Amino acid sequence: MSSAGPSNRGLEVSIFRAPWPLLGAALTAIITSVFMVFYVTDRWLNAPYFENVEFLILAFGVLAPVTGAILSLRTYPAGRIVLTVWAVLSLILLLHSTLWPVPIIAAMGAVLAWLPASRRWTDY
Repeated sequence: MSSAGPSNRGLEVSIFRAPWPLLGAALTAIITSVFMVFYVTDRWLNAPYFENVEFLILAFGVLAPVTGAILSLRTYPAGRIVLTVWAVLSLILLLHSTLWPVPIIAAMGAVLAWLPASRRWTDY
């Protein structure tokens, strides 16, 4: 437990009271998810079939950042870990011709999620 104050975990807290860096991290997670949704939609409209592995990767790219953002804003430390894992795993997208902005935005979100104000919010 940190010395910054009482733990928020287990209490009903408003996500709008979260610190600005954590709100920024959640915003970057949602931006990357929206970007991935547009890419998935474009692939579905232009491709006659969808490979199972590619679909799983893109589904992870949409669900992981949103899950991490929700968990972080609800004061669970696992949310920041999910955002960080997503940022690291998304580095492979730097090689993709269309999705290269996703890892840059995800890395910014991971940095924001680990700033001191965000750490105090999740008490971890």
